[in-house]
Amino acid sequence: MTTQLLSLTGDGSPESFYEFSEQANLGDGLPLIPPTIERVDAMLATVDRARDENIGTLGPRGGLATVEAIAANAVMAGCSSDYFPAVLAAVEAAADPAVRLEDMGVNTNPITPFLVINGPARDALGVNYRAQCFGIGGRANATIGRALRLVMINIAGSLPSIVSKSTHGSPMRYTMCIGEWDERNPWGPLHVQRGFDRNENCVTVLSANSFVEVGDPWSFSAESFLMAIANSMKATSGSWLTVGTAPMTVVLNANWADIIYRAGYNDLSDVKQYLWEHSQVHLSEFAKEWQEKLSEGSRLTADGSPSGEGYLLCGDMVPMTSKPENFNIIVAGGETGIHAIVCHGWAFERPATRAFTLPTHR
Repeated sequence: MTTQLLSLTGDGSPESFYEFSEQANLGDGLPLIPPTIERVDAMLATVDRARDENIGTLGPRGGLATVEAIAANAVMAGCSSDYFPAVLAAVEAAADPAVRLEDMGVNTNPITPFLVINGPARDALGVNYRAQCFGIGGRANATIGRALRLVMINIAGSLPSIVSKSTHGSPMRYTMCIGEWDERNPWGPLHVQRGFDRNENCVTVLSANSFVEVGDPWSFSAESFLMAIANSMKATSGSWLTVGTAPMTVVLNANWADIIYRAGYNDLSDVKQYLWEHSQVHLSEFAKEWQEKLSEGSRLTADGSPSGEGYLLCGDMVPMTSKPENFNIIVAGGETGIHAIVCHGWAFERPATRAFTLPTHR
């Protein structure tokens, strides 16, 4: 999908392009910006990459994610040209086989890529990492996440209801992108946890199968709040449970991250261990069929075969995920209220991170 499509869009007006894009299955139902040559070239001017460079071959269609094609989708999503280095990094990370983007695009569950942006570029681009970061939080969050979704539709071929067979879908599939409040993560921000330098600009692709808000007006201690988060994770069904190795993402607000850290949880592994242990569910809480499958170790691997891994049950307790290391802990959101967000991840996905550089002419 390139700028050649413009020759098919009638009089070139925004309304005409919107109508064309709906008929051609190019969008997500919301209005799109026509990807004129001038607009695409403005995107390309922010990166030192050849327009025909293939960033990745994306399934299920096997489409070539060329830099130009990604730029056209970024235009349609409503991105400022300054956002394009972040968009390109997001697509590069999503193309990593660990992310399993094709599975996200064809599965019956509502899984979606979840983008987290770290580094100085957050402020330079206006990426929201404070109040409303998941909501009506600004153009950068809305359009960078949407650009990846349009890449999935127009390049990868994950056409809603045609190829993408999510039973109910999810509003997260329009866009799922936030910044992290790097300076307020006492354990170090996500990209640093993943081996990058604090001053690097990075995009990490996580996954989100759910979006659970933890509201806790009664807790005054770290353990109480962590217990509330752990309790909000508990489930007796879900695609992450049928596999057992899914990543879990917890988004803490900054004040409570500080409280937890000062309470003695100075090592992030201790936070992950607490959440892993206290989010387990007793086998008796599951339906009979689930009890049978869980007892015989029937959680599946990526190819659908029994995993045979010994950590599926802890005695009579069922972990939400196989090991504490599968938890991602990030800090974002407003400072008011005792709140956190929990996202159960995609069954087989593993995060991927890519660095990017902003143009010097900004």
